[in-house]
Amino acid sequence: MKSKIQKQNELKKSREMAKTSPFLVVVDISKIGNKYLELLRRELKKANANMIVLKKRLLNILTKEYGFEFNFDDLKAPIASVFGKDIETISGLTYKFLKSLEKEKIADAGKMLVGFDFKDKKVLDKNSIQLIGSLPPKEVLISQVVWSIASPFSSLLFILNEQSKKVGK
Repeated sequence: MKSKIQKQNELKKSREMAKTSPFLVVVDISKIGNKYLELLRRELKKANANMIVLKKRLLNILTKEYGFEFNFDDLKAPIASVFGKDIETISGLTYKFLKSLEKEKIADAGKMLVGFDFKDKKVLDKNSIQLIGSLPPKEVLISQVVWSIASPFSSLLFILNEQSKKVGK
Protein backbone atom coordinates (compact mmCIF):
# COMPACT_ATOMS: atom_id res chain seq x y z
CA MET A 1 0.00 0.00 0.00
CA LYS A 2 1.28 3.44 -0.89
CA SER A 3 1.84 6.07 1.76
CA LYS A 4 0.03 9.39 1.79
CA ILE A 5 3.20 11.16 0.63
CA GLN A 6 3.62 8.75 -2.31
CA LYS A 7 0.00 9.34 -3.34
CA GLN A 8 0.47 13.12 -3.10
CA ASN A 9 3.60 12.86 -5.26
CA GLU A 10 1.73 10.79 -7.86
CA LEU A 11 -1.11 13.31 -7.94
CA LYS A 12 1.40 16.16 -8.30
CA LYS A 13 3.16 14.32 -11.14
CA SER A 14 -0.15 13.66 -12.92
CA ARG A 15 -1.13 17.34 -12.56
CA GLU A 16 2.15 18.35 -14.22
CA MET A 17 1.53 15.84 -17.01
CA ALA A 18 -1.99 17.22 -17.54
CA LYS A 19 -0.59 20.77 -17.87
CA THR A 20 2.02 19.82 -20.47
CA SER A 21 0.01 17.08 -22.18
CA PRO A 22 -3.64 18.14 -22.42
CA PHE A 23 -5.00 14.78 -23.62
CA LEU A 24 -5.61 11.73 -21.48
CA VAL A 25 -6.62 8.21 -22.47
CA VAL A 26 -7.55 5.75 -19.73
CA VAL A 27 -6.64 2.13 -20.48
CA ASP A 28 -7.71 -1.13 -18.82
CA ILE A 29 -4.47 -2.95 -17.95
CA SER A 30 -5.92 -6.15 -16.52
CA LYS A 31 -4.09 -9.27 -17.71
CA ILE A 32 -1.24 -7.16 -19.14
CA GLY A 33 2.06 -7.92 -17.44
CA ASN A 34 4.66 -5.39 -16.36
CA LYS A 35 6.93 -6.44 -19.22
CA TYR A 36 4.32 -5.32 -21.76
CA LEU A 37 3.47 -2.16 -19.84
CA GLU A 38 7.14 -1.19 -19.96
CA LEU A 39 7.15 -1.75 -23.73
CA LEU A 40 4.13 0.52 -24.08
CA ARG A 41 5.77 3.11 -21.82
CA ARG A 42 8.87 3.12 -24.06
CA GLU A 43 6.80 3.49 -27.23
CA LEU A 44 4.91 6.40 -25.69
CA LYS A 45 8.14 8.07 -24.54
CA LYS A 46 9.36 8.12 -28.16
CA ALA A 47 6.28 10.19 -29.03
CA ASN A 48 6.69 12.54 -26.02
CA ALA A 49 3.78 10.91 -24.20
CA ASN A 50 3.68 9.43 -20.72
CA MET A 51 1.88 6.61 -18.98
CA ILE A 52 1.28 6.41 -15.28
CA VAL A 53 -0.62 3.82 -13.26
CA LEU A 54 -2.65 6.03 -10.97
CA LYS A 55 -5.09 5.03 -8.28
CA LYS A 56 -8.70 5.53 -9.33
CA ARG A 57 -9.39 7.89 -6.45
CA LEU A 58 -6.45 10.10 -7.48
CA LEU A 59 -7.61 10.07 -11.08
CA ASN A 60 -11.07 11.13 -9.87
CA ILE A 61 -9.45 14.09 -8.09
CA LEU A 62 -7.44 15.07 -11.18
CA THR A 63 -10.38 14.94 -13.59
CA LYS A 64 -12.65 16.83 -11.14
CA GLU A 65 -10.06 19.62 -11.02
CA TYR A 66 -10.61 20.01 -14.78
CA GLY A 67 -14.39 19.99 -14.43
CA PHE A 68 -15.15 16.39 -15.41
CA GLU A 69 -17.66 14.33 -13.47
CA PHE A 70 -16.45 10.81 -14.22
CA ASN A 71 -16.33 8.17 -11.49
CA PHE A 72 -13.42 5.79 -12.02
CA ASP A 73 -14.35 3.86 -8.89
CA ASP A 74 -17.11 2.17 -10.94
CA LEU A 75 -14.47 0.51 -13.13
CA LYS A 76 -13.57 -2.94 -11.84
CA ALA A 77 -10.30 -3.35 -13.73
CA PRO A 78 -6.91 -1.79 -12.94
CA ILE A 79 -6.25 1.24 -15.15
CA ALA A 80 -3.36 3.25 -16.55
CA SER A 81 -3.43 6.88 -17.64
CA VAL A 82 -1.76 7.87 -20.91
CA PHE A 83 -0.99 11.59 -21.27
CA GLY A 84 -0.01 13.19 -24.57
CA LYS A 85 0.04 16.39 -26.61
CA ASP A 86 -2.43 15.13 -29.21
CA ILE A 87 -5.17 12.54 -29.03
CA GLU A 88 -4.31 10.97 -32.39
CA THR A 89 -0.80 10.02 -31.30
CA ILE A 90 -1.58 8.57 -27.91
CA SER A 91 -4.72 6.73 -28.96
CA GLY A 92 -2.99 5.46 -32.12
CA LEU A 93 0.07 4.13 -30.28
CA THR A 94 -2.04 2.62 -27.52
CA TYR A 95 -4.50 1.04 -29.95
CA LYS A 96 -1.74 -0.48 -32.10
CA PHE A 97 0.03 -1.80 -29.02
CA LEU A 98 -3.15 -3.39 -27.68
CA LYS A 99 -3.87 -4.84 -31.14
CA SER A 100 -0.45 -6.50 -31.13
CA LEU A 101 -1.19 -7.98 -27.70
CA GLU A 102 -4.55 -9.17 -29.03
CA LYS A 103 -2.78 -11.08 -31.81
CA GLU A 104 -0.62 -12.75 -29.17
CA LYS A 105 -3.78 -13.60 -27.17
CA ILE A 106 -2.60 -11.49 -24.21
CA ALA A 107 -5.18 -8.69 -24.20
CA ASP A 108 -7.88 -7.31 -26.43
CA ALA A 109 -7.82 -3.99 -28.27
CA GLY A 110 -11.06 -2.87 -26.64
CA LYS A 111 -9.27 -1.85 -23.47
CA MET A 112 -9.20 1.88 -24.12
CA LEU A 113 -11.95 3.05 -21.81
CA VAL A 114 -12.32 6.82 -22.05
CA GLY A 115 -10.47 9.91 -23.22
CA PHE A 116 -10.30 13.48 -21.93
CA ASP A 117 -9.44 16.71 -23.68
CA PHE A 118 -8.42 19.08 -20.88
CA LYS A 119 -8.19 22.11 -23.18
CA ASP A 120 -11.65 21.90 -24.74
CA LYS A 121 -13.24 20.16 -21.73
CA LYS A 122 -14.48 17.19 -23.77
CA VAL A 123 -14.94 13.56 -22.82
CA LEU A 124 -14.38 11.03 -25.58
CA ASP A 125 -16.13 7.69 -25.19
CA LYS A 126 -14.57 4.28 -25.75
CA ASN A 127 -15.78 3.99 -29.35
CA SER A 128 -14.45 7.43 -30.32
CA ILE A 129 -11.04 6.71 -28.82
CA GLN A 130 -10.81 3.36 -30.60
CA LEU A 131 -11.92 4.90 -33.89
CA ILE A 132 -9.29 7.64 -33.62
CA GLY A 133 -6.69 5.04 -32.64
CA SER A 134 -7.47 2.81 -35.60
CA LEU A 135 -7.05 5.60 -38.18
CA PRO A 136 -3.88 5.60 -40.28
CA PRO A 137 -1.31 8.36 -39.68
CA LYS A 138 -2.04 11.88 -40.90
CA GLU A 139 0.41 11.66 -43.81
CA VAL A 140 -1.26 8.49 -45.11
CA LEU A 141 -4.71 10.07 -44.90
CA ILE A 142 -3.51 13.14 -46.81
CA SER A 143 -1.97 10.99 -49.55
CA GLN A 144 -5.20 8.99 -49.83
CA VAL A 145 -7.24 12.19 -50.24
CA VAL A 146 -4.82 13.56 -52.83
CA TRP A 147 -4.87 10.25 -54.71
CA SER A 148 -8.67 10.13 -54.72
CA ILE A 149 -8.79 13.68 -56.12
CA ALA A 150 -6.04 13.10 -58.72
CA SER A 151 -7.18 9.65 -59.84
CA PRO A 152 -10.12 10.74 -62.03
CA PHE A 153 -7.95 13.36 -63.74
CA SER A 154 -5.17 10.90 -64.49
CA SER A 155 -7.74 8.43 -65.86
CA LEU A 156 -9.22 11.14 -68.08
CA LEU A 157 -5.76 12.11 -69.35
CA PHE A 158 -4.98 8.47 -70.10
CA ILE A 159 -8.22 8.07 -72.09
CA LEU A 160 -7.62 11.30 -74.02
CA ASN A 161 -4.04 10.26 -74.77
CA GLU A 162 -5.17 6.87 -76.08
CA GLN A 163 -7.91 8.51 -78.19
CA SER A 164 -5.40 10.95 -79.68
CA LYS A 165 -3.16 8.03 -80.65
CA LYS A 166 -6.09 6.36 -82.46
CA VAL A 167 -7.03 9.57 -84.26
CA GLY A 168 -3.40 10.18 -85.26
CA LYS A 169 -3.14 6.81 -87.08
